[in-house]
Amino acid sequence: MDGVNITLALLADAANVSREGKLNVLGVFNTIGASKFPVRHPRMVLVFRVEWTNAEAGTARDGEIKLMDADGREHAKIDFRVSLPREGHGPVYRSNEIIDLTDTLFPHEGEYAVAILVNGEEKARTELTIRATPRADGGPPPESRN
Repeated sequence: MDGVNITLALLADAANVSREGKLNVLGVFNTIGASKFPVRHPRMVLVFRVEWTNAEAGTARDGEIKLMDADGREHAKIDFRVSLPREGHGPVYRSNEIIDLTDTLFPHEGEYAVAILVNGEEKARTELTIRATPRADGGPPPESRN
């Protein structure tokens, strides 16, 4: 068992970390509407907070972000590496991570999950619903496939 944990995970329109280390998040969401499928969402960010103990300080970990549908099918995967510096005062250290998710494809309506894995172990997940909405011309939403 790894002493690295994810204590916050969310999807948002934008985020940044200030010079003072403050996490700024804009437009947190868990539902996206679409009038046709498949749909590409132009941009969102995955924001998560990594915490580690003094024993892990000064090391690094490999991670993966996986976008999966309700049936467990993987639709996207992003690899990342997080450094665990020895900064601040122990026994717990924290860093805020922001990963851009650009042009993300959702093949159908339904429930999705964004899982965050560190060294192959799932540490957190955030849920996302892709919902059919009425078309701009007033017609019915598209046929859904669950």
